[in-house]
Parts: sequence; C-alpha cells; structure tokens
Amino acid sequence: MTRPASVVPFFKGRMGRGIERIAARLRRSIFGVCSIARAGSPDEAKEARVNGMTVQELIARFPEIPQDLREEPLLARFAEACEALLRHARKPSPCSTQHDAANHFYLKLIGPLAIYGYGLSSREKVLRHLQELIERQEADPEGFGGSLLPQDAAHDEVKGPGCS
Repeated sequence: MTRPASVVPFFKGRMGRGIERIAARLRRSIFGVCSIARAGSPDEAKEARVNGMTVQELIARFPEIPQDLREEPLLARFAEACEALLRHARKPSPCSTQHDAANHFYLKLIGPLAIYGYGLSSREKVLRHLQELIERQEADPEGFGGSLLPQDAAHDEVKGPGCS
C-alpha cells in the first residue's frame, strides 16, 4: 500500500510506526470503516455515512460550542464536511504534555469555537475560520486530516506527572 505524502510525512523508527497507525486510523474513519464501531448497528453506521453529522450531534459531543453559533448554517456545513475528524476529535486533558491526533483535531476544529465562547475572538473571525476549514476539506478530502497534524504528534496522549 502506498502512502500519500500529504497525509503522513516519512519517519523512521518507532515514531514512524506510531504515525503510520494514526494515519491508517484516520484513513479508515474518513472512508467510514470506523463508523460501524461507533454506531449501534450496521444500519445506523450506513445512515451516519450517508447523512453526515448533524449540528445536534456536534453540540452533544462538544457542548462548548457557543449558543449563538448553533443556528448558523455554516456550522451545519462544517459538521457534515468534517464529520470523520469531528467524530475522532477529543478534548485534551489539562495536564497533557503531548497531544495525539484526536487532541490535535479538537484543538484545530473545535478550539476556535471554544475561544470565541470565552469572548476572546470575534464571531466574524470564527465564521471565516469555519469557512476556510470547509474549503480546505473539500479541496483535499484525503489530505485534510493530515494537514491538521504536526509532524511530532504522539501516538497516544501523554499526561504529565500526577495526572490520572
């Protein structure tokens, strides 16, 4: 199997194998293979792949999305376009010392919405950011997830001392 350069940079050794596993999981989730494990039945998984993520599902997963953005049509487009990555995204622990792919997806996709919710960004800036993410995903669906990951992404989230 050949690896697209846009998804995973070439690494050697143990770190490379970890990155390869992350990329493989990402590719499977992008093409809907992982949906079966997340849904209750194969029929629900098929429906999720066909219909995409709804705004209600997005808000249920990430309640930090501000109230005034929840009726925004752009948020619905974002949920549908970035469904696979949003299903994989996970908020990092406050004491994380290294982030895995799921943490990076959260920070890049949901982080700006949370920052706006705290009043540290403008609505226009967040909507512009969502539009840019949608356009990037539509332009390169296979490479988009990889573009959100830094080269040094950890295989698993690493928490600092005293963290559980």
